[in-house]
Amino acid sequence: MNIRQTIFLLLLHFIPISALPQKIGAEYRTAIDSVYSLHYLIFEENGTIEIVFPRSPGVYWDSQSKQKLSYSRNQDTLFFHARIDTTMDCGPVIARLENSISVVTRNKEILEIENRYIYVNNRLVHRKNLDKTTVSSFEGKLYKSRGLSKMLLRRRVKDIDVEDYDIHILRGNEAQMKYGVMGINGVIEIEKSE
Repeated sequence: MNIRQTIFLLLLHFIPISALPQKIGAEYRTAIDSVYSLHYLIFEENGTIEIVFPRSPGVYWDSQSKQKLSYSRNQDTLFFHARIDTTMDCGPVIARLENSISVVTRNKEILEIENRYIYVNNRLVHRKNLDKTTVSSFEGKLYKSRGLSKMLLRRRVKDIDVEDYDIHILRGNEAQMKYGVMGINGVIEIEKSE
């Protein structure tokens, strides 16, 4: 082993845990699907994680729904523990997360192991303008439902024979597993029939 390899291995060994992507105060969100409502994970310094359910359009109360869990970590593994406030109702998301184990992926995503739910930093979703954007896949190429991408997709599908194509709608975790952060709000797949 040469000196460069030795230095590289030492650096890898001493990289601080705080370099992991679960940054304190950052919002991590999951894909929107019909099983679990949109929610954010916000890591706090004191070993707690806040799960926030944003208000839905048409809801008139002022506060967001929030719940806290305790968590611990060991290198790239996160361990979610019991709820801190057990007097509040435990919805399906909290029940799923409570006592679960997640890992931090190389793409800086948080992957819940048992249910294969992926959480991504919400800043990445904003940066890619995916907040309220639908994504379509036409013959394997991705198009957003905004701007130039929308115009290019319209040109491509304008003259196709609908009978020659299959349309599939992927939602939630399935879309995110296949398309990464681009699939966070679901994907409409348009593929040539076989």
